[in-house]
Amino acid sequence: MSAFAQGDFGSGGGVRMPSGSGIMTGAAVPAPPKIFGNTGIKDEPVKSTFRIGEELPRSIFDKPETFVNPNDRLRDELNKKAIGDLQVASGQDMVFREVRTNTAVARIRYRDHEFPDGDLIRIYCNGVVQKFTAQLESDFQSIELTLVRGGNELEFEALNQGLSGPNTAEFEIVDQDGTLLASHRWNLNTGSRAKIVIHKN
Repeated sequence: MSAFAQGDFGSGGGVRMPSGSGIMTGAAVPAPPKIFGNTGIKDEPVKSTFRIGEELPRSIFDKPETFVNPNDRLRDELNKKAIGDLQVASGQDMVFREVRTNTAVARIRYRDHEFPDGDLIRIYCNGVVQKFTAQLESDFQSIELTLVRGGNELEFEALNQGLSGPNTAEFEIVDQDGTLLASHRWNLNTGSRAKIVIHKN
């Protein structure tokens, strides 16, 4: 029976690996990062200035909202708008357009154009009281004026605003032949006046 075995070639035929050494011997191994080390942030408790019983500061959004009604402007314009020979005035003193006539005597008719609620007026002509106190009713009442040549300034003063307010009235100016010269309405505050000039040619 024959057998063969590899012999020892000595020191010149192979590479001897030193005992206990490896491929990574002497290689630099990076150190793990210090994630939880000193970050410079101090763990201190948050101090609050709030005290029990104090009211918390209110947000700017807690303010009550205010809205402008776009219909208000339209309403105010309509209250001043002339419709033919009829004009509605609101609030403060109002001056209506002048009328011209050849008549010597003019009849002034007046009434409450809303529900009668105790509205009172005073009537002047050229600064002289023609009717000291007149309570407006649903039917027309009237006075007659003898006109002077030139301007005759007629004024209606609102003495109050009745139960519901404002002072609501309608007046007409009629010549001696019954021809309607002017017709106007007003909604006046107390103390305000409605004015018109009757010019006699």
